[in-house]
Amino acid sequence: VRIKEKHYGEDHVEVASTLSNLANVHQRQGNYDQAKVLYRRALRIMQKHYGEDHVAVSPTMNNLANAFLYQGDYDQAKGLYQRAIDIKQKHYGEDHVEVASTFNNLANVLQHQGDHVDVAKVLYQRAVRIKEKHYGEDHVQLSSTLNNLATALQHQGDYDQAKVLYQRAVHIKQKHYGADHVEVAFTLNNLSTIVHYQGDYDKAKVLYQRALRIMQKHYSEDHVQVLSILNNLATLLQHQEEYDQAKVLYQRAVHIKQKHYGADHVE
Repeated sequence: VRIKEKHYGEDHVEVASTLSNLANVHQRQGNYDQAKVLYRRALRIMQKHYGEDHVAVSPTMNNLANAFLYQGDYDQAKGLYQRAIDIKQKHYGEDHVEVASTFNNLANVLQHQGDHVDVAKVLYQRAVRIKEKHYGEDHVQLSSTLNNLATALQHQGDYDQAKVLYQRAVHIKQKHYGADHVEVAFTLNNLSTIVHYQGDYDKAKVLYQRALRIMQKHYSEDHVQVLSILNNLATLLQHQEEYDQAKVLYQRAVHIKQKHYGADHVE
C-alpha cells in the first residue's frame, strides 16, 4: 500500500485494489473494524474513479457488507447488498451468476433478522436456479446456497424439503472435497439436526458422531468450532436417556466455552 501511495498517490485506483486485498486479510482474521475502515477507503476511491454505480465498485461494496453482517449490523449490510445487486443487475442482467452470489448474501441477512424468512427463501431459490443454470446441478458453487435454503426451510418447519437439500449439499461437498473434509462436517451437523427433529435418534446420532470426528480431526477436540455439534449430540443423548454420556459432552462444551470466552461470559 505504501509503495503504491508513494508512486500513484493516495487516491489512485491501484491503491484501492491493494486496500481491498488487505481488508480481505483482516476480515478472514476476524478484524472486522479494521477491515471496514480499509473497505470504506477503497470504496470511496473506486467510486471517485469509476462512478458510484459502476460494476467495478460492487465487489468491494459486497465485502464491506460482509463485514457488517459478521458484526451483526444487519441494516447496514442489507443496504449495501441491495445496492450491489442493483449495480450487478444493471450491468450483467437479472440472471447472471454474479447477481446470484449477492442474492445469497442478502438472503443471509434477512434470515438473521428473523422476520423475513419468506423473502430470504425466495432469494435463495433464485440464487440456486441461476447457479444450476450456470454451473450445473452438482457443482460445488451450489452447496452453500443449497445449505442456506435448507436452513430457511428448516426455520419454516418444512423438514422434509430441508432434509433433501442438506443431503444434496452433503453429496456435492463429498464429491468435491472428500468425505472427511470440514465443509462436509458443517452440513452433516445441519442434516443431523433435521433427522433429530424428525425423531430418528439413532440415525441422527451416527451423523452427529461422524461430523464431530471430522471437526475434531480438523480443529482439535477443544476448539470452539466443535461446540455446536457437542451440544447437539449431548441433547440427543439426553433425549435417549443416556444421561451419563450427555453429561460428559455438556461438561466438555462448558470447558471449551470457558477457555474461549472466559468464565463469566454469557455463553
